[in-house]
Amino acid sequence: MKLIQELDDMITEEVNIDGRIHSRLIGTRGRAIRKIMDDYKVDIKFPRQGAEDMNLVLITGEENAVMECKEHLIDLEEDYMANVNEAELRRQYTQAPSRHGTDSVKENDAGRGFVVSDAPWDSPPDTTSGTTVPDTNSATEFPSMGEAQTPSNASVAWGPSARSKR
Repeated sequence: MKLIQELDDMITEEVNIDGRIHSRLIGTRGRAIRKIMDDYKVDIKFPRQGAEDMNLVLITGEENAVMECKEHLIDLEEDYMANVNEAELRRQYTQAPSRHGTDSVKENDAGRGFVVSDAPWDSPPDTTSGTTVPDTNSATEFPSMGEAQTPSNASVAWGPSARSKR
């Protein structure tokens, strides 16, 4: 009879708590939420993935305990939301500015990154001024400095080679 009376005295209270802080309320391996449930002698249910209302949390227990637990969860939500809002604000100032939505970026260039246009090497040679664009493949314009050749019996930076000791 006592069990039936206890079940009749139990209520379920719905409270909206921002879904972004559910993981903080639950804690590592559920330790934080288990401690809250033990302290207030209530049962707390969070929404499952894909639920209609991801912010709806259910608290079940005796009326006084449920109301105290609800107040405690709302206080925790306020504290955690202040941290979340502060972190989002900080992230906004530490991220590189977005170029999307500005007039200086053309739509077709948006995904290409940094593009050099009208560079000297893109234009045809200017025959009127007498200056030309250097030909990087030309040996006369870009002469080779020669290949470095090391003697076969030269020692390396950390001592003579093992072959030279024979």
